[in-house]
Amino acid sequence: MMAELISIEYNIFKTTFGRLGLLCQKHASSPNNTPNVPFLKKCKEAGLLDYLFEEILDKVHCIQETLMCETTSESVYEEIGTLLFDCRLFEDTFVNFQAAIEQKIHESQERQQQLDEQIELLQDLKNNVCLFQENRDPELSSISTSCSLSS
Repeated sequence: MMAELISIEYNIFKTTFGRLGLLCQKHASSPNNTPNVPFLKKCKEAGLLDYLFEEILDKVHCIQETLMCETTSESVYEEIGTLLFDCRLFEDTFVNFQAAIEQKIHESQERQQQLDEQIELLQDLKNNVCLFQENRDPELSSISTSCSLSS
């Protein structure tokens, strides 16, 4: 009986708020959002909060898969973009994402600097080897020539 009641209320909730409507700012500020609290409390009482959030996570995963698909249309991108960017729940996610981007840039710059230093060291070693070979046996003109041509 309780499961049927929750199922009915969940269907009303889905209809009223649409896909992930609970998360969207425009729905959260709506005067019609009062069913959210009793619905969530009943889910908790019935032990169905985990199930509800699994469903939400499944939906988010489906959104990700849709975005990864090569054949996703522009209108679907727009719909998903609106859904994600209008959600207050994700505000801190985008702040954290921006921080992750900055960190990735910093790491890439450090890696680039290390590669530049390594290239400089290798070029210096190459020149030293060429000089060493030239000084050791000046009659090996082919080696000398290859060292001077490739520097």
